[in-house]
This record gives sequence, structure tokens and C-alpha cells, in this order.
Amino acid sequence: KLLTTREWTLSLSKAVTLILTQALTCCLTNALTILLMATLTLSLTKAFTLLLTQVITLLLSPVLTLLLTQELTFSLR
Repeated sequence: KLLTTREWTLSLSKAVTLILTQALTCCLTNALTILLMATLTLSLTKAFTLLLTQVITLLLSPVLTLLLTQELTFSLR
């Protein structure tokens, strides 16, 4: 059965919410770890760059995965 546009949008928004929650949790944990390390060893600039890179990677990978799976399930139906 084909998903209606509304159903598809709903499942997409649910998935996005889930991804954002996960990413935020991961980012917060990493941020704390990195900041702790920064105070011990690294300079703050290095820590910030590292943190930004991680945030971008964390946000991109699940979004790409989601888009791929959504596309696949959508085209398979």
C-alpha cells in the first residue's frame, strides 16, 4: 500500500525528531568530554574545532541514512 503524503511527512518528522534528540545527546556528551580534555591538554580553539567537526559529522550521517532508507521504502512501495 502506498503511504499518503501526510503519513510520509509524519513518519519523516518522527524520524527527524528522533535523530535530533540522539544527535543532541551525543553532542552534549562529546562537548563535555572535549571541554574537560581542553582544560587539561588542548587549547580551546582546537577543542572548538574538534567539537564542530563532530557535530557536523553526527548530524550529517543519520540524516543521510534516513533519507536513503526513506527513499528506498518509498520507491519500493
